[in-house]
Amino acid sequence: MTTTVQQRTPFVPWIFYQTLVQRRRTLLYWMAAMGGLTFYTASFYPTLVEGNQQALNDLVNQLPPYMEALFGQMAGFTSPEGYLDAKLYLLFMPFVLMVYTIRFGLSIIAGEEQAKTIDILLANPISRTRVVLEKYAAMLVATALIVASVAAGVWLAATLYTFDIDTRGLIAISLHLYALIITLGTLAMFIANATANTWGAAGITALVAVVSYFINSFAALSETAERLRPLSLFYYYRGHEPLFSGVHVGDLLVFTTLTIVFLVLGVIAVNRRDLGT
Repeated sequence: MTTTVQQRTPFVPWIFYQTLVQRRRTLLYWMAAMGGLTFYTASFYPTLVEGNQQALNDLVNQLPPYMEALFGQMAGFTSPEGYLDAKLYLLFMPFVLMVYTIRFGLSIIAGEEQAKTIDILLANPISRTRVVLEKYAAMLVATALIVASVAAGVWLAATLYTFDIDTRGLIAISLHLYALIITLGTLAMFIANATANTWGAAGITALVAVVSYFINSFAALSETAERLRPLSLFYYYRGHEPLFSGVHVGDLLVFTTLTIVFLVLGVIAVNRRDLGT
């Protein structure tokens, strides 16, 4: 009696690889641009504060409360962490990098529909769930590389221009920044998967980001904003000042939970909807 042994075909995440390969130039441009811009901005710190600490502190202390609400607590502006927080991590990096993740999230399924390539992709013996998850994994990796290039730019500037930056705080703010923009990118993907409307998904996601920023910013000036602050994504991004105090596990758990929920809903939506071809 002869027994035949059936060999399983090894799993190859070719969609994941193909997505990264197709986006390699854009990814390299983003890494170079964000790393270079971060290095350029951080390298100005010694020149800005050298001999000007007292004048800068006096200027900051004269700012009206609404300015501090919009642009953060500026009392420590003359420290490396305070300077980087105000110039890079408070407003600029979150809103610039979310452009990348939102566009990536929109392209996972809805972008393929608009490009009329979804039927070619799904003609292969693969499930819709696999397509979403592998493309989503590519978004996670690509975004991590961009955030790492930002941190590398800060570290390189601090090394070359000999000013101290807390490595623990730099890692912490990078993790919180990554969690914030991935959450927004996943939200955009979910809405686009459910509606096939990339413009609408981008608009809603951007509105969530902007409203979250203002709620968190004006919490110190408004009781209403203070009560709504736990609903703000920016509260979990920098409400506990990770650049100064390190990683806040509870904040990252909130982002992780939201990301998983949006991802699951996005997979369910794309499996239930008739995809345009």
